[in-house]
Amino acid sequence: MVTEFIIKVKIAQMTGCWPSCNDCEHYAHGENEMSGLFPNLMVDDRIETLSFYEGIGFSIVTKLPVENPIWALLELDGVKLMLQSRGSLCEEFPILAEQSSGGALTLWISNSNVKSLYKKAQFRSEVIKPIGITEYNSATEFVLKDPNGFILHFSDFVL
Repeated sequence: MVTEFIIKVKIAQMTGCWPSCNDCEHYAHGENEMSGLFPNLMVDDRIETLSFYEGIGFSIVTKLPVENPIWALLELDGVKLMLQSRGSLCEEFPILAEQSSGGALTLWISNSNVKSLYKKAQFRSEVIKPIGITEYNSATEFVLKDPNGFILHFSDFVL
């Protein structure tokens, strides 16, 4: 419970609003508009996962607790991603206990230096699609799988 509280405090600091205040006056008056989407990925091995993401260029913005973290906020070129241990996330949302890591989704990440990122990432993980130029938008892209099965799709295409 203490860890869950610490995570909620961090989210409140990032967003300016307590995570469960859907009916608070900020929302009622339109003063608090959405400012981003931060995927929170359930991970099985925190150490391996942090090492993987640091190895491909993400930096750790914060982690809680600092020693033996169960949650971390990562950032690469303005893209933010949260990682949370399976045990902690399932304690907060018991319905997730039945789910496997990896999810039924892909994380599409725009990056202006895809070739450099590929050089860092290609030997750290299973490459699903090697670097290449797409026919449909002439973007340089590659796709890999993180240690938990999440599909990471990196592209220099700007949305």
